[in-house]
Amino acid sequence: INASLSQNNPPYNLTCFQTNDGSIDLTVTGGTKPYLYIWSTGSNNEDQLNLSTGNYTVIVRDSNLCETTDTFLLTEPPQIFAYAGADITICGQSFYTMNADSPAYGIGHWEIINGNGLTHLIDSTYFGSQVDSLQIGVNSFLWVVADAYCSVSDEIFITVKTDIFSFAGSDKLDLCEDEYILTATLEAGYAGYWSVASGGGIINSIISPNSRVTGLTHGSNVFIWIVSLGTCTDSAFINVNRLDSLDCLSLVDIPSAFSPNGDGHNDYFVIKGIEDYNVNQLTIFDRWGVEVFSKSGYQNDWKGDNNNDKPIGDGTYFYLLKIEGLSKVYKGYIDVRR
Repeated sequence: INASLSQNNPPYNLTCFQTNDGSIDLTVTGGTKPYLYIWSTGSNNEDQLNLSTGNYTVIVRDSNLCETTDTFLLTEPPQIFAYAGADITICGQSFYTMNADSPAYGIGHWEIINGNGLTHLIDSTYFGSQVDSLQIGVNSFLWVVADAYCSVSDEIFITVKTDIFSFAGSDKLDLCEDEYILTATLEAGYAGYWSVASGGGIINSIISPNSRVTGLTHGSNVFIWIVSLGTCTDSAFINVNRLDSLDCLSLVDIPSAFSPNGDGHNDYFVIKGIEDYNVNQLTIFDRWGVEVFSKSGYQNDWKGDNNNDKPIGDGTYFYLLKIEGLSKVYKGYIDVRR
């Protein structure tokens, strides 16, 4: 038995992986004709067509019942795989770096299926090629892997959208209160939400661009405002810095004169900022150093009386102001003129 095996994709007998185009062409000599052919496939034909990969055995028997046998192996090329990468949506850019699988067998190349005529592949034979000049909308590309006779392909869709921007508002670096109104922007059609990046605070409504935040901690509190449109997202940060209690106290400003004459103007010894310092001690002395007025927890209610609630005379007096928590002792003079 002599056999000629198909050579559809040399050195393989079949054209492609899992095809069934193999063939075996027998030439039998010797013995006494006619011959009987008994194939492992069940066929009795001399030659075999449309075969897949595998072993095939034939028994050839002549008219004297003499016989011989032989087995033939048909091979197929390796399977070709093509994976172009996952479909993706990009925002605000006209380029993308492909991420196809490098072929283990065969040679790959990219083909532009849907572009704008300007779309350009930097290297169409490289699985990780960059593509530029992408158009807004859906762009599709085909990753083709082939040998000399067979090819497979996979398509990838790159959807390009316009860029979106997030604005969380301006930083607030001198807040004294423990709450604040956030002031982000939210364009029509966008979705947005807040989250705490660092620090603390309770966001009353995470989806409102103008949400109230309560319970702010002293120091830096950073919030992030994330907006999205479909699969496009962007984020921005805002820093709300809550000052320490002492930093929020008003500066003490003490006048040098007042006129307690009951006319409704400048009738009281008004110390600006004293309202932030409830624990204090104010003492008034005359020019000889005699105490004429003293009060703990002074809150701008001295109208020129002495400790017995009697009006003092016009003239120059001296004050001494001590405030708990402050190392400075305020000293100076005050003119009383009615």
